[in-house]
Amino acid sequence: MSIHSNRTATKVYPLLIREEAARCILCYDAPCSAACPAGTDPGKFIRSLRFDNPKGAIETIKTNNVLGGVCASVCPSKSYCEGACSRSALDRPIPIRKIQEYLTEIEREMRLHFLKKGNPNGKKVVVIGSGPAGIASAAALNEAGCDVTVYERSEKFGGYLSYGIPTDKLTQEIVDYEIGEIRNAGVSFVNCTEIGRNLTVEELLSNGTDAIVWACGLQNAKELDIPGNRLQHVESGISYLQKAKESPENLYTGNRVIVIGGGDVAMDAARIAKKNGAEIVNIVYRRTEKEMPAYIDEREHTRKAGVNLYVRFKPLEIDGQNSVESVTFESLDNGDTLQMKCDHCILAIGQSCAYQIDTLKQEEKGIFVAGDIVSNDKTVVDAVRSGKEAAAKVQQYLMK
Repeated sequence: MSIHSNRTATKVYPLLIREEAARCILCYDAPCSAACPAGTDPGKFIRSLRFDNPKGAIETIKTNNVLGGVCASVCPSKSYCEGACSRSALDRPIPIRKIQEYLTEIEREMRLHFLKKGNPNGKKVVVIGSGPAGIASAAALNEAGCDVTVYERSEKFGGYLSYGIPTDKLTQEIVDYEIGEIRNAGVSFVNCTEIGRNLTVEELLSNGTDAIVWACGLQNAKELDIPGNRLQHVESGISYLQKAKESPENLYTGNRVIVIGGGDVAMDAARIAKKNGAEIVNIVYRRTEKEMPAYIDEREHTRKAGVNLYVRFKPLEIDGQNSVESVTFESLDNGDTLQMKCDHCILAIGQSCAYQIDTLKQEEKGIFVAGDIVSNDKTVVDAVRSGKEAAAKVQQYLMK
């Protein structure tokens, strides 16, 4: 039995995990650790587990990556730590993500607590956005002794973790637990408050805030400017995924679904549509499969779910009377047109920031940015990296 194969398992088998950890050759330079954007340090936590110190292993994970449990569920590890694993040269990489999942499950079961507030330094910092970058930044600044408040415009905290990632990949329980640990360590969270509308940056700075981190994410779906994009049952990928999490009982899913796009949102939306009873689900992307932003694991998982992938087709028009009936594409190889019937079209062509990104960052005034709004890598683990880096810049600014 391989622990690589069961992606949706809620429990990881301890004996198999111990077996896999025993295969680790304990590299001195640990290329797996160097490959982790968030600095989770799998080389060190696997070493601790090898020497029967799971608590020490968990402490390594959580002190380096406050969203260690989330990343254990969603990180494309083959592109990071497992892709760099030295064991690959001998047989196969160590299943680092599964080992991390096992350890963070123990953490939640035993209610272990490793996050702490540092000695108060008298500085007040506001973080705008409670997605992974904002959470990582807030936790690092709290550990440095700052008085940190996170503002979130939505009701739930977690950003895309709570409103976008499907539950078969990431449960809300894990998100709430890890945010709860950060709250218990001293970070304040305020929901249903949008900076710029309910409260301005100027008001924050004039009321004693010493620094601000914008980590608002990419909230708005990009639109496809072709005829028919306003027809009924044409919607964005992020809207569809949010409905799937918030009110799955009311989720509309057609029998023939077309998803336009090639990123992780497109893959998630296609799988959810298939899971919700769609007979035919086609993903159509304008570039080659190698150029798809979605990681290979996501593409493989989507194919296994029964979704078809078509590449090198450009959408020309969404057709229908009141509701979508078909979509016309142009082949970028020979110029021929292809008309696909559908009664549900999901547009997953990317997201944009609700604010002018260029105007957010004003480091000379103590205003910094983090996360998807400044990073090309849209993974959770990279958002954690970005949040930690922004926190380090804030600390340097506050020391001036």
